[in-house]
Amino acid sequence: MTGPLSARAQNEPVSSAEEPGPGAGYVVRQRWRRLVGRREVVFAVHAGGVYFGSGRPPETVPWDLIRAVELFREMEPHLGPADTVFRCIGVRATGIRQVRRPGSGPAATPQTPQAVQYYVDAGRPDLIDGADGTIRYAYRRMAGWRVSRADLAAAVWRFAPDVAVIDGPDYPPTVRMSDATAARRQRRAGRKPRRRDEQSP
Repeated sequence: MTGPLSARAQNEPVSSAEEPGPGAGYVVRQRWRRLVGRREVVFAVHAGGVYFGSGRPPETVPWDLIRAVELFREMEPHLGPADTVFRCIGVRATGIRQVRRPGSGPAATPQTPQAVQYYVDAGRPDLIDGADGTIRYAYRRMAGWRVSRADLAAAVWRFAPDVAVIDGPDYPPTVRMSDATAARRQRRAGRKPRRRDEQSP
């Protein structure tokens, strides 16, 4: 286990990489997007680490930074009967503070102080970024492509047997109704009673 990542390491791409060559252990190509007559590599697991080809910039995250490869869902709210759900794949690294990095979306942005306090009031400190000593270092939405979990796990085991393939926390984190009720009670308990002659804010 290495120590927490520096701010520079978290803020800048580890490397801008070309598509992995034939020696890569597991390669996923875009089903519909073609570059010069061939399908673009959007994700790969190889000897150098985990490659993200979709989104910009493309990058390879080296194994010495990776603590886990995660699969999770990202919900995007909009007007309508239901949110849009994206299946995502990413990597987690050692850290206690989430830092925004190029290429990743809202699921890898720092939580606001209000959100952190809400999870504390709800009795769910496990939902706070870095609670388990790791952060979501990089990820991509699997738009138009998917990974095989079995093939993914086999490739990760081949190149980095100490790295687990996990079901990561969804974004935004799910809070049970009972936890939300506890948060509301905690917030009300923390408010000072208002005098009758005092105007509402």
